[in-house]
Amino acid sequence: MCVICAGFRPAEPDCVYTGLSNTIVEVTDAPASALTPYDIGAGDVFSGTLDPAGDRDWVRITLDAGQEYQVSLRGTPSAGGTLSDPYLRLYDANGTLVSLDDDGGAGRDSQIIISGSSGVFYVEAGSYQDNGAGTYTLSLTTARSGEPVDSTTLSTMSSFLTEGYWESMGRGSGTRSWSADEITVNLTGLTAEGQQLARWAFEAWEMVTDLRFTEITGTANITFQDDDPGAYANFSTIGGSIVSAMVNVGTSWLNSYGTTLGSYSFATYIHEIGHALGLGHQGPYNSSATYLVDNSFALDSWQMSIMSYFNQNENTFIDASYARGASAQMVDIHAIQALYGAAGANSATAGNTVWGANSTLDNYMGTLFAAMFGEISSAGIYNNGPVMVTIYDVGGHDTLNLGVLTTGSRIDLRGATFSDINGETGNMGIASGTVIEDVTAGSGNDTITGNAAANLIRAGAGNDLIYASGNDTVYGGAGSDTLVLAPGEERTAEWMSVTGNGSYQGVIYFDDGTTLRFFEMETLPDLPRTVPVPQFLQGTADADTLVGGAGDDTVWAAAGDDFIDLRGGGDNIAYGGRDDDTLMGGAGNDMLGGAAGDDLLDARAGGMNELWGGGGNDTIYGGNNGDRIGGGADDDLITAGNGTDEIYGGGGNDTVNAGGGNDTVYGGTGSDVIRGDAGNDVISAGGGFDQLWGNDGADTFQFYRNFNWNNVMDFNAAGGDTIALTQWLWRSALGNLTAQQVVDQFASVNDAGNVVLDFGGANTQIQLMGYSDLAGLADHIDIVA
Repeated sequence: MCVICAGFRPAEPDCVYTGLSNTIVEVTDAPASALTPYDIGAGDVFSGTLDPAGDRDWVRITLDAGQEYQVSLRGTPSAGGTLSDPYLRLYDANGTLVSLDDDGGAGRDSQIIISGSSGVFYVEAGSYQDNGAGTYTLSLTTARSGEPVDSTTLSTMSSFLTEGYWESMGRGSGTRSWSADEITVNLTGLTAEGQQLARWAFEAWEMVTDLRFTEITGTANITFQDDDPGAYANFSTIGGSIVSAMVNVGTSWLNSYGTTLGSYSFATYIHEIGHALGLGHQGPYNSSATYLVDNSFALDSWQMSIMSYFNQNENTFIDASYARGASAQMVDIHAIQALYGAAGANSATAGNTVWGANSTLDNYMGTLFAAMFGEISSAGIYNNGPVMVTIYDVGGHDTLNLGVLTTGSRIDLRGATFSDINGETGNMGIASGTVIEDVTAGSGNDTITGNAAANLIRAGAGNDLIYASGNDTVYGGAGSDTLVLAPGEERTAEWMSVTGNGSYQGVIYFDDGTTLRFFEMETLPDLPRTVPVPQFLQGTADADTLVGGAGDDTVWAAAGDDFIDLRGGGDNIAYGGRDDDTLMGGAGNDMLGGAAGDDLLDARAGGMNELWGGGGNDTIYGGNNGDRIGGGADDDLITAGNGTDEIYGGGGNDTVNAGGGNDTVYGGTGSDVIRGDAGNDVISAGGGFDQLWGNDGADTFQFYRNFNWNNVMDFNAAGGDTIALTQWLWRSALGNLTAQQVVDQFASVNDAGNVVLDFGGANTQIQLMGYSDLAGLADHIDIVA
């Protein structure tokens, strides 16, 4: 059996692994206050207990505004503990509730996604309605955001490969490694196909670490065989030094999973050799595991480590397509270099390297690229399936060449990031510390992000979006492209044509202090050498991308399905035009108007904003500082933040989630669904057949006129909820009535056991769902002018 891998799994290529991060155990009871002695960081896990029922535990976290986080509270549903129905709350540094979740995770587990926030917060582990007791697991992970994987996560995961795994298996602490950088191997026990796979796998490890594998026919450091039907490895040690190792990959394994680059057999050889070099698994188990049950590393998958058992589809946290490993991956590189050092001047990647099409690599990776891009026949070499590759480059001036691709790619040259290549998602990584200077994209609609080096970016044909961040030279190529530039750098740009009236086919945006040099332009408007931040942007009749700068911008998108990005700062005004537009507000106090069309208005970046959807079925997100929001005509979805908001549903059948804070919500004329969420809210029903939830807090449900039939779904008299009524409801015919007189005249309990206030007329009725206390109702009615 395998000491490191999963022994005999003759029918399961999709191995399931997970990882373990720093685990903090609740020794003394965590108080439900800022006095808690417990802190966790990204990648950490807190293991606690709620006892007795009603107990709540607080744990302190510190967030970075540039990162997105996931807080998960797990109990019985995902085997995270014995707590049957976890309930999760998030408080700011002042102890103010800013978010809560029930059942947002697996089953009844809870989770909250946090973005755009920084500083100290407190997460509270509790149970639904404070009815439960038991053990739980609380974790904080960095969520998928397109940003580089943080160094702490890489270090924690790689340390588990080199040390944590052995300790978790009861094999003592410390690392295991060979004492020399030249390792002898004996492949005589393998078939020709097995020998080829092993040699390719040796090259995969030699590309990233300071090791050399030498084949001999006698007694070797690592002996390979294919006698057993499974795939496994074991080794012997003296102290922390490995003195001998054996790797078995059975012939039946090769028959089942292939013998080409990109096959599961090739990934298996890289994996098993990794064990023979001293790497363990990404979790404290050996045999099998299930994601969301056994894992503690949210990022654990083949995308991050060849030593993982989880393919990209099994990992429900990452955004990546299924692809088999064809190299050491990001965590593996970090871990193996911790044991043996980084590859040096003799590496295949030393000097000026071309990755991708027309690669200069003279090893298996160059062969794989040549087969993938049609430069050689793939027969017997590459199975044409999706592969996961992470680029580690020693030095020189390097190029990523994807110019032959016809599908759009998302290419990110920054270290510790993943790119989407050739129709797949997250299938190419660039290792932390690796610098690729130049990139050539294909003819699709690409998104390209440069790094801190002076990049040469050739976007190729297609409507491309390019983010430049060094002293870069950019060739846009054919198509309507958008260039987004960071401040304070010099750029040289050959760009798309400009129409005769001076408007861009693809708009160029940049910040103060940026100098552009244009050449080989078909036409060029009268621009100064140094161009200031635009104060007014006007779109065309086409689908435009309009990006504001750091100042106060005014944007009119006109016709077309436009994207307006005002996240650069300032107090901005934007009008979407008549089609389906996306308007992104920034940290300032913005006014966003959707006008006609099905628009998306997003003000979650901050500020005190005014958001008006206009015509069409709009989706509107408010921020946390108190916004005025109007849905306008048609059926809108409005989700406010945690400030004190004023919300108008408008016409149509709207759904309103008021968020935290003491909000005021007006339903409008359609049949609306309104949720007050946290805070003491005032909810005014309008026309239509409305469903009203107050949720947490002491809420007021207001009814004036023309409200038709309304259901108050969660009237909570004990929690301070109130019904506010006007005399118009009884047409003043009865004069000024007291609350008790209103109950006596108009209230009854229906067959469903709910109190109904029926004022006659056209469906002018209020039903209090789940509330039947007719005798006590008057205490919770206010008569207002």
